[in-house]
Amino acid sequence: MALINCPECGHDVSDRAKICPHCGVEIAGQVITCPRCGQVNFKDATHCSFCHTQFVEENKIFFDDKNDSDTLKDIIGLKSFKQFVLKEMRMPTTTIVTGVVFMIVIFVGLYFKQVVREQNEFVDYQEALSSKQSSVMQNYLDMYEHAPKAHRENVKRHLEMLDGGEE
Repeated sequence: MALINCPECGHDVSDRAKICPHCGVEIAGQVITCPRCGQVNFKDATHCSFCHTQFVEENKIFFDDKNDSDTLKDIIGLKSFKQFVLKEMRMPTTTIVTGVVFMIVIFVGLYFKQVVREQNEFVDYQEALSSKQSSVMQNYLDMYEHAPKAHRENVKRHLEMLDGGEE
């Protein structure tokens, strides 16, 4: 509930009162709130009595005197304030959606890169264990410093057995 000044007599009256208790003018359903400053005004007002924001009557779209004529033409050409907001929000929304899609593509790419890296490590691990050449095993240990600890230990143990058997 807000107190407004009655346009007929100027006395304070509730914006929810059916009529002004002082002069009898109809109040209920006849007021709007300024979208810029929040001041309560009568629906037939052409501008806010507080901040002087002008109202476009047919669509209830507002603009202030600082808007340039191109923006004003765009606003008046729209059918509703919702369309105005959607038009103004379209570019940032598109940018956000594009950014999210880009991030998803990056993360999926990184995931598959990691999967391929793990598959290559496992294939090279099996090859190193089945090999009888110490150079293949040493190559695995040099290439995969961050391989699972169990893999590296098995290859080292296999390499030590191979080197110990040659002596």
